[in-house]
Amino acid sequence: MKKNIIFFILVLFFSACASGSGVYHKVKRGENLYRISKSYGISPKQLARANRIKNPAKVKAGQKLWIPGASKVVAVKKGPSGKNKVRSANTKKWKKKNRTYPDVKVAFSWPLSGKVVTTFGTVDGEIHDGIDIAARLGTPVKAAADGKVIYSGGEIKSYGNMVIVKHAGAYSTIYAQNKSNAVKKGQVVKAGELIAYVGNSRRSNRPLLHFEIRKGKDALDPQKYLSK
Repeated sequence: MKKNIIFFILVLFFSACASGSGVYHKVKRGENLYRISKSYGISPKQLARANRIKNPAKVKAGQKLWIPGASKVVAVKKGPSGKNKVRSANTKKWKKKNRTYPDVKVAFSWPLSGKVVTTFGTVDGEIHDGIDIAARLGTPVKAAADGKVIYSGGEIKSYGNMVIVKHAGAYSTIYAQNKSNAVKKGQVVKAGELIAYVGNSRRSNRPLLHFEIRKGKDALDPQKYLSK
């Protein structure tokens, strides 16, 4: 059961977060997200997450989509009628997936003091779902808000030691690249409470904290939610 819960958490938060190889596909007239995803052998949901698309019907000709894992651009397959149509069943699934969450406001504070060296968004063609904050090795990392630890471990190598804290209103925060974690799964923490220590980033080979804020499965720009 514990392994299943951990697996669910990792898939939930990182199925679209891990950066890697891929190509940009320029949408042509008559193409849609469903057909494009099937042509590249990935799911519509994965393609939408990689490009932060909430409504597949809004994909337009001329738009460039990042195709994670693809090695080359391919021709999009046409439907049986020769026209690409967005399936109504697929649209219903999207509406269900993009359900609203309770309008609960959570006051987030900075997990540590430091310079933001990587911002939220697309960086060098790759999706970056949080911010990187530079700090000295071993700097204490504190909880950004009251919550409960739902994950504390280091199973995903690219994220190093990581802590995930669940908050009110379907919010959660992620603290990664830690030298060590100071909390355990199931532990209730208060804002400002020690939860980890800054470690070296495996990608940039420098000490920093990778920090994310999410609402449900959606990644949010932390700098828009952190106290000034």
